[in-house]
Amino acid sequence: MKKLTSLSTFTDEQLIEFYHNDSNQAAIQELCSRYENKIFSKCYSMTKSREVAEDLRQDVMIKIIDKLSQFKGLSSFSTWVYSITHNHCIEHLRKYKRIRFDDLKDLLDIPEEVADEEVQEVFQLRLDRINFLLELLKPEDKAILLMKYQEGFDLKRIMEVSEIAGLSAANMRLNRAKNRLVALYNKFLLES
Repeated sequence: MKKLTSLSTFTDEQLIEFYHNDSNQAAIQELCSRYENKIFSKCYSMTKSREVAEDLRQDVMIKIIDKLSQFKGLSSFSTWVYSITHNHCIEHLRKYKRIRFDDLKDLLDIPEEVADEEVQEVFQLRLDRINFLLELLKPEDKAILLMKYQEGFDLKRIMEVSEIAGLSAANMRLNRAKNRLVALYNKFLLES
């Protein structure tokens, strides 16, 4: 067994095993320090508020510590952490978002299908304009688009993180989110 002073050389899985076997707090502290910046970044990308992102990061860290005994290693630890972060941010956005996509959908002409090039065009907008559009979307749509176009996740990783049952369902959700984003773009930015 390695000395406690060298926990930084342990893999995530080794730290988890060490924590499970010995309830060692140093192991959990090492895991938390590895992921706290990534968790904050994800929370910030979803909320665009440093203060809210910091609160959410703390909530997520507590959830990870509380649920660590439930981690079974069916996916990588980083995917598990990302999934908890993603779901917590979605819960927050659902609870506090003032304008909802459902309030606007009757105003929109949502296309049946959208090419990736059209979505890429939207993501090339100035940051303030893309944020405006993303804030109008449902939190789930915003999250899946950010995973695909900001994080560069493939469909399988999106499926795992979002806890969607199957690649075809994940693809369908991604396509619907793309269609809604382009509809918002066409209505509010292309016309202006």
